[in-house]
Amino acid sequence: MRKRLSSLSGFTLLELLVVLSIMAIGSAGVVLMMRNSPEQALAQDAQRLVAWLETARAQSRVRGERVLCYTTAQGFYFTGLSGNALGRELHPWGFARTRTDMPANAPLVLGPEPMIGPQRITLYLQDAPGSTRVVATDGLRDFGVLP
Repeated sequence: MRKRLSSLSGFTLLELLVVLSIMAIGSAGVVLMMRNSPEQALAQDAQRLVAWLETARAQSRVRGERVLCYTTAQGFYFTGLSGNALGRELHPWGFARTRTDMPANAPLVLGPEPMIGPQRITLYLQDAPGSTRVVATDGLRDFGVLP
């Protein structure tokens, strides 16, 4: 018995175009969601700074050494931990436009005392001073990014 041409199964060109369109729209949405906006990059730099500050603060308390954190336009570095990976190595900002309001001659003091006094540093974007993140501690609690 011969099969008729109309009984063959398959996809029409229109069905294939609809599926491809849906896939293209979904892919574009994923790409846009993964894009790193300047504000997201600034938030990531703030979280990264918090992690480093807490690491340096913990090391300062364990070793009993005074640790200072300095910032530059390129990043931040620590002094006071002898023979340590933190050392004077510059930790660059993840986003090249990140800057701070911290003067070069007024570093953050991270210990060795358990209470270090209130400390605050504001991160902002070089060409958009309205976009800021504040990293702070009251001196007793951990550093954190203020809402």
